Amino acid sequence: MQKFRIAMVLAALVVAGSAVSTAHAAFSGNTCGLLSAKQVATVHVTPSTCTSQKPFGSSISTNYSANWGGTGLAPHLAIVVVLYKSSSYFQAAKNNLKLGYTTKISGIGSSAYESHNGVLAQMSFAVGHYIATLNLRTSKPLKSVTPFNDLAKTIAGEL
Repeated sequence: MQKFRIAMVLAALVVAGSAVSTAHAAFSGNTCGLLSAKQVATVHVTPSTCTSQKPFGSSISTNYSANWGGTGLAPHLAIVVVLYKSSSYFQAAKNNLKLGYTTKISGIGSSAYESHNGVLAQMSFAVGHYIATLNLRTSKPLKSVTPFNDLAKTIAGEL
């Protein structure tokens, strides 16, 4: 019986150790570091230099943002990552993710929605206590939204 208990404790430690080793570090707040210039170029945004805004927060959330490319009607990719400070605020935001979107997407975070029309594409998704929103404007319609979805998957993996 004692050997069985020792074996169970050792098994639990192995499982716990492997969970710790595969756990992802928390998002550092560096939104420009979420994607490389090469990745941004896959959605035809140039220049691929990134500009980030200083994070701003409230009692509810902290918001991080970055922009690659131009502004306004020029081709660009903008990302906003919001960290919610409580589970209730996060759940409310997650419940509202689908508002304004046309398609539910699987494989990106715990809940993801996307819309695209011509030169515009937008996606929001949830990971942990984060909600991320990507806005893409291109000079001509994307032949496929796969590169856009790949960017979202990369970002989700970093949150």
